[in-house]
Amino acid sequence: VRTALNIQARIIHDELYSVYGDQAPSLTTVKRWSKLFREGREEIEDESRPGRPITETTSENIEEIRLLINDDPYLTIEELQEQTDLSYGTVHRIITDHLNLRKVTARYIPKDLTDFQRAERVRICKENLAKFQQGTWRLCDIITGDESWFYHKQIGRKSSNAAWSNGPVFIHHLERGQTIDHQYYINNCLRPLVDEIKRQRPSYGTRGIKIYYDNARPHVHEDVSSYLESEHLTIIPHPPNSPDLSPCDFWLFDLIKRNLTDQSDSQSLYDAVIYQRAVNPQPFNIDEDPHMAILAFASSSYAVLEREQRVTVNVIRHGFIDSIIRFRLDTIDGTAIAGEDYVKLSEEFKMESGEQEKKITIHVIDHNQWEPDKTFFVKLSLPEGEEKRTKLDSRETALVTTISDDEPGFVEFEETITLVKESARKAEIKVVRVNSADGRVTVHYRTKDIDATAKKDYQ
Repeated sequence: VRTALNIQARIIHDELYSVYGDQAPSLTTVKRWSKLFREGREEIEDESRPGRPITETTSENIEEIRLLINDDPYLTIEELQEQTDLSYGTVHRIITDHLNLRKVTARYIPKDLTDFQRAERVRICKENLAKFQQGTWRLCDIITGDESWFYHKQIGRKSSNAAWSNGPVFIHHLERGQTIDHQYYINNCLRPLVDEIKRQRPSYGTRGIKIYYDNARPHVHEDVSSYLESEHLTIIPHPPNSPDLSPCDFWLFDLIKRNLTDQSDSQSLYDAVIYQRAVNPQPFNIDEDPHMAILAFASSSYAVLEREQRVTVNVIRHGFIDSIIRFRLDTIDGTAIAGEDYVKLSEEFKMESGEQEKKITIHVIDHNQWEPDKTFFVKLSLPEGEEKRTKLDSRETALVTTISDDEPGFVEFEETITLVKESARKAEIKVVRVNSADGRVTVHYRTKDIDATAKKDYQ
């Protein structure tokens, strides 16, 4: 009835909320139903929808959603719903209640770690690093693995990071609809992996081999640990709540995906993955020259609110650190334009002997007007002659996103119904801006006949 009276959805929602409080339907729901009624719908029952029922919040579905988001954090709930055949509510519940994720700048990220989790992350990483520095562990004895989604039709990818690799030992293709639990992981991933290790090392077998992966449920099940122990494989501890430290995600998966083309079926996609991993070159191996310094950005992406007016990027050095090295940093326009959205930087920098990190500040221009988030790039390069003692790894370019924090607010009519006498010869209809008023906004408007006719009853 309220829609038939041409009352706006926002007013209807406010009226419902005044009666039902928190039990009232959301504004989005009211807008959707209002639109349906205006288009002629009369039934008030929801139509039957595809997808599995609410009871499908199973451990397998939680793991499936986790893997999808790990592979592409920019996925929307609607895209996850389409890929999994789960309902919108189930996907949302898995993301928020079971995976403890929230959406930030169109990307799902883990909630803030507790003090204990942060301390454990640092402790475990330091202990692992010390074993490499002391020579107890060697990189060539490490096997790492992870799961990832590879699509038939290629889509946008995450920016890559760098990791070291001697090539794949074993690649497994997961059939459509199959989920990975601990038993599947042992039988179809670990057993073939162990067989391949023994084939490649007939004299030593698995002796001295360490395996490193994240703390996904199939990985940390006690049966998995028992099996690896029985095969004399050492499990390297992984920090809790730190899927971002999984080495395969840093470099391997992104390298393969960047070089894939669209594939018609699962077998051709599998063959293409195997081929790309075989033909792509390995990253520079620091063991080739112990006196070589390696430079990279600490992260492949940075984000900053416009109001902060500056972003700091970190350039880190590993490998040989007892030398003075020089490098250049240049900004490159993306959707953000130098001089309009940020201050262009093109400069040479120096790291002193023993210095392992250089923080570089880039100034961002704050606009008092709402606009979409914008991006630009920062790129490392080496001055002439520096290549003899310094190399860049694959993280030589980073993406910077400037996030608009100007809120335009909402524009609406002050009154939904305005009465005016014909003798007044004009009607004054007031438009107001509510909730916020940052920047300048433009509003388009038009009239629409109901009982009165344009040019005959009004202009």
